[in-house]
Amino acid sequence: MNVFAKLSEMIVEIGYEPISQSQTSKETYTLHTAIRDLCNMAKREVKQIKGADSVKSTKPQEVHIIADDADVSFWDFLVLREYLKKITELIDVEVALVAGKPTHFAAWDHDSSRSKTDVIKLLNSLSKKHPVLPDPPLATSRPQARDMVAKGKIEAAIANTLAVMVGNGMQYGDLFEKIASKLISNEDLLIDLDNYLEQQKCDRLTYDNKSLVPRNLVQAYFKFKDNADLGADRNPSLAKFLSSMSTTNNFSGNSDEMLIKRLKAS
Repeated sequence: MNVFAKLSEMIVEIGYEPISQSQTSKETYTLHTAIRDLCNMAKREVKQIKGADSVKSTKPQEVHIIADDADVSFWDFLVLREYLKKITELIDVEVALVAGKPTHFAAWDHDSSRSKTDVIKLLNSLSKKHPVLPDPPLATSRPQARDMVAKGKIEAAIANTLAVMVGNGMQYGDLFEKIASKLISNEDLLIDLDNYLEQQKCDRLTYDNKSLVPRNLVQAYFKFKDNADLGADRNPSLAKFLSSMSTTNNFSGNSDEMLIKRLKAS
């Protein structure tokens, strides 16, 4: 697939404009959002135009392209990450040639003076140099547990994955107990959970959408991280948090109600 030619086509169709410091999204693409949209990692959200009168204005709303979710929010995120890394490296090389010095494409992409013509010219050059690249992997979002917080972040990704595991017949208490015994980073924990789901041939579309345990887990973990008494460890893992809770009483056999009570009291 000629990936860069495809990106050029997308930008010609939708448009391009850098996002200013006062903005978080736009109707048009940046190079960043176009790349992620190519991998099915972007979404559309209706935004109310500030100060627009819905009666008088002919355009009170806009549909913005949002690509803020971390790669861990999607299944098979390591595959996505590797692909994005390769594409980014190729763009970085080309941007450096244009700028005359080593420059990361993100800085070049968000320069307020950057024009659609600049981007199309860059992509056309890349298209000629790299006419055939692997097709982009198409991302699939993890299901969202009930009233999830911190959406798009790794903490929510872990909690949502636990909801999938419970939807496939497991219990939160047993899962918490296993996690508490693994003093590993959040990303390594997510990889571990994903591997286990695959080994057990679980259905990724089946998940618990009723319990508030996943939501309370994330909230309690953030509260734990904000604790001023953590000393040098300013970014403790979720596994460490659960381990600290299980020192006096294990999790196995706890009902959802009991787990929520313990999380809120932590």
